[in-house]
Amino acid sequence: MNQRAGTKDEDLPLVLIIEDNKDVAYYLKQCLKDQYKMMHAINGIEGLEMAFEHIPDIIISDVMMPGKDGYEVCSMLKTVSAYRSYSYCFINGQSNYKRSSYRTNSRSGCIFNQAFYKRRVICAIGAATFSTEEIN
Repeated sequence: MNQRAGTKDEDLPLVLIIEDNKDVAYYLKQCLKDQYKMMHAINGIEGLEMAFEHIPDIIISDVMMPGKDGYEVCSMLKTVSAYRSYSYCFINGQSNYKRSSYRTNSRSGCIFNQAFYKRRVICAIGAATFSTEEIN
């Protein structure tokens, strides 16, 4: 059983974290472990493979990664009809990055700077998951 209102682990939403920084990926897993099942890919190419194989409920992706960056992953997934209404959250490690949302026909999205807080992560992921469930 899980903290989410007595939900069984297999019934929890699946989050795919695409992040090449082990510390950031670990932190995200710690933030979300009680409310979501998680998978982790270390780059965009592996992330795409995992997304197509496991069909996650939400994807959290680093913006800058080797192979394919987060925007390329999102754009490629959005070409597949099953992923057009999915929610994406991006993580950006550049402190001088202008805060904005990236939307490629996505229903919701958010960008975190690398220094983010657990409460903000949980709220943003929850809101993105809720808005996707509302649409589907």
